[in-house]
Amino acid sequence: MEVNNIEGQKLFNVELVYDKETESNFLDKIILYFEETVLTVRVDIDYDEIILEYSENLSDYKSYKQNNILSKYINQKVVFTWKCVNYKEYFDIFILAFKNCLPDILIYSTGSSLDIFELNQTKI
Repeated sequence: MEVNNIEGQKLFNVELVYDKETESNFLDKIILYFEETVLTVRVDIDYDEIILEYSENLSDYKSYKQNNILSKYINQKVVFTWKCVNYKEYFDIFILAFKNCLPDILIYSTGSSLDIFELNQTKI
């Protein structure tokens, strides 16, 4: 399954999973629950590269809602996605657009963890 399979699907829930082994705020994975797909975004700790894992098993759906940076995108459809590969050929940025063709969320792998950034769509 490819990342473009989530385009057009409504986001129902988001789960942020933090590192339990240390007392840090390292984000280990992000689980995105869509209409037909569960997408887990995690980092390969050996290469600091993003790994996308897809499942059509919606029985793992978490009904509780976490209040996080992605919460405001719940019940919105994904319009576009981007997989960004750096000059060393590592997939280290994943971008989602919900409102239109402009990016809304950037997920970045760094230091064996994930960071989430909300992008400002102000044209200058």
